[in-house]
Amino acid sequence: MLAFACALLAIGAYYVFVSTAGQFVRWPDLQIDYPYFYDSQAEGFRAGHLYTNLQPDPELLRRPDPYEPRNIELWHWDYSLYRGHLYLYWGLAPAALLAAVKAVLRIDSPVNDALLVLVFSLGRVLAGAGLIRWFACQLRPRPPPWSVWLAWLVFALAHPTPYLLARPAVYEAALSGGACFLTAALWAGLSWLFSEPSRDWRLVAASVCLALAGTCRASLLPAVALILLLLLGFGLRRPPARRWPPPLGQRELRWIAAALLPFAALVSAQLLANQLRFGSWTEFGVSYQLGIPFQMSVRYLAANLWHYLFHVLEWHCRFPFLLARWSNTLPPDHHLPSWLPAPEQYRTVEPIVGVLSAVPYLWLLAAPLLVQLVRRPAGTGRAPREPRARLASVLLGAAALTAAVPVLLLFAFSMRYEAEFMSPLLLLAALGGWSLFSLGSLPGLPPRGSRVVAWLARSLYAGLAAVSVLVGVTYGFTGYFAAFARVRPALYGTLERHLDFCPRRP
Repeated sequence: MLAFACALLAIGAYYVFVSTAGQFVRWPDLQIDYPYFYDSQAEGFRAGHLYTNLQPDPELLRRPDPYEPRNIELWHWDYSLYRGHLYLYWGLAPAALLAAVKAVLRIDSPVNDALLVLVFSLGRVLAGAGLIRWFACQLRPRPPPWSVWLAWLVFALAHPTPYLLARPAVYEAALSGGACFLTAALWAGLSWLFSEPSRDWRLVAASVCLALAGTCRASLLPAVALILLLLLGFGLRRPPARRWPPPLGQRELRWIAAALLPFAALVSAQLLANQLRFGSWTEFGVSYQLGIPFQMSVRYLAANLWHYLFHVLEWHCRFPFLLARWSNTLPPDHHLPSWLPAPEQYRTVEPIVGVLSAVPYLWLLAAPLLVQLVRRPAGTGRAPREPRARLASVLLGAAALTAAVPVLLLFAFSMRYEAEFMSPLLLLAALGGWSLFSLGSLPGLPPRGSRVVAWLARSLYAGLAAVSVLVGVTYGFTGYFAAFARVRPALYGTLERHLDFCPRRP
């Protein structure tokens, strides 16, 4: 427990270092974003209304069409303007939680969005630690302790978490909030699913966290609804009820209520707020956004898949070595292969790197297939899979796929959107990597061969994890707007001078 507390403190200190651009005592002032989006909405709640306490420019309200891009100099960028008031078009959960905390602690000063990013990121890391330990305890034999620690380190430091922390604004607060509550929900839900005797409060906690994830990021609502239904379905099929539909006794009805009522109450509150704000249950404010209009279409799917999976790392011989280059500086083909033309109206001006390039640890997703291919010629059949690990893999896979779909249908890509689906993918990769360790115990291998195979499996696991951590930490120095170079030019220049591997000119 002491080792875990020390590791958590070290990760927390690193998070503070990155999110403050090395200042520690204050948030960076990049003079780009208004840093109090959620606070403005929280203060609106505390004042008794659903709009923010930020007032639109009176001149903008006098314009015939305030949403016209020619009025951009009068906009409060990325707020939603409707009937003379400004609203947030992100989910309202972070603002509601912030309003409650400020009321309880009697905080009157504005709270920077960066603090929400930091708190949500630490919450995700804490929930991820519990979930990774839970996975390790389900497997027989258990994975080595060092591999469990390394899985958690990758979960905490691999891309895109440091990249989000390097520009802790409202976008990153919504993304990190969704990732935090989704991870916590998976931890609580799986703990409930396999607890004996059943502890219903864990199911309630999972339901609440899933609703909060969906009301941080509306794009996560399909994913969290599916996860809740899967959890409940798996739970109802537990012994003695193996058939479907199961008999609905008092216990089963209690589970259904515990799963659905908290989720329905919180999501309904968000939908009711939509109706009261914009006159539509399904309008989150995107239609009235002061910014780039959102578009979603299947025609963007193939290009987005390529970018989010395979877009190359941008290398340089000078610190910080990996660049988050804005895509409008890339060649006209946008790094798409010749057989994949860019779709019409595809916006490619954001930094991007493919997760399989930035996080080699994800290559371990293919490890279970490799294990099966190796075991079959060896005559040992299928590798043993724990039923709990199998069900957990189904939940994680469903979470990753359904969370990724809205991102893949968007008209634009962005590295930060990878936070939507990376948490369940990293957890799946940990399970896949641990399956490699079973190759060292293949029947028929001589003792020396078993030791060599075991060493290779462990080296591969550790190497992929180490590279993933290094890439993630490197992107923490670049971030969305190169915060370190802007805020700490002296520190950044020192690092550039001492970590310069560029060839010297004669």
